[in-house]
Amino acid sequence: MKKKNVFLIIALGFLFSFLQTPVQAEQTKEKKELIERADKYFSTNLNQLKGKITALEKSKKQTVTFEDIKVLINSYYKDNPMPQEIDESNLSMKDIYPEDVASSKNRRNTLVVNDIMKEKNIIT
Repeated sequence: MKKKNVFLIIALGFLFSFLQTPVQAEQTKEKKELIERADKYFSTNLNQLKGKITALEKSKKQTVTFEDIKVLINSYYKDNPMPQEIDESNLSMKDIYPEDVASSKNRRNTLVVNDIMKEKNIIT
């Protein structure tokens, strides 16, 4: 009798694990879509911001100060805020750029975000 109960419990556990798969698949699909949107947001906005900083450097006759760049960045992100679903997600750099994070960690044993952005030609 105990063997039948154990077998029944194992069989039901196995069956329920398959029933959860569609839900997990949907969550995985949603996470992949969110990662794609985050990647597109960062790439687009950082490239635009890089262009604005370059234009600021060319338009100024004197050296661009940290304060000039800070004002430009704050103004830019005020006009181009991060989409709420990305901002409220628990995505990490490792989720969005897994290969780059691994590469950066292998070189220095620490994650350096600037290295990732440089490799993607987002910053120089």
